[in-house]
Amino acid sequence: MFAWTDIDDEIFGWLNKIEDLENVSDELSAEHKILLQNIGGIQESFNQPEDSLTNNQNFMFIGTECSFGIGSWNEYYKETCEEENIKPIDHSNLICFVEEANGNMTFYDSKTNKIILFASDHCFDDITPINGQPEYTFYSYDKINTFTDYVEQVAKEWTEENASC
Repeated sequence: MFAWTDIDDEIFGWLNKIEDLENVSDELSAEHKILLQNIGGIQESFNQPEDSLTNNQNFMFIGTECSFGIGSWNEYYKETCEEENIKPIDHSNLICFVEEANGNMTFYDSKTNKIILFASDHCFDDITPINGQPEYTFYSYDKINTFTDYVEQVAKEWTEENASC
């Protein structure tokens, strides 16, 4: 557990899972592996900042939880594309590193580290639909482009929340 106290004695933190990298996919990015070696993945967080990327997540960054493609959303995505006569994108090389409790998934492309959000249910202000994709499928973040940007945004949210620490 990583925990800290601010000047008002309020405790903040993350319950992290440290794993042996031998148990995670070789396909994870170098940046992702460095994060796992140093702090592990986030299982739970408490007293998180309002509107933080860490809110309402089943997991973040945990190597053994990561998966390729959109999993159980595949049929929904195919049907949505067919209904709107849209060509589906190849999502097989996308690595899911964050899964929200409502099923939304955040990915990075295993070749480019570019961040993509699959959100069948969302109320985000900071995302834009990927051009040529059905609504409630694939989005890009307006200010987060890569895996490193995502990690830095999480750090920024938490340090700004605890600036008085």
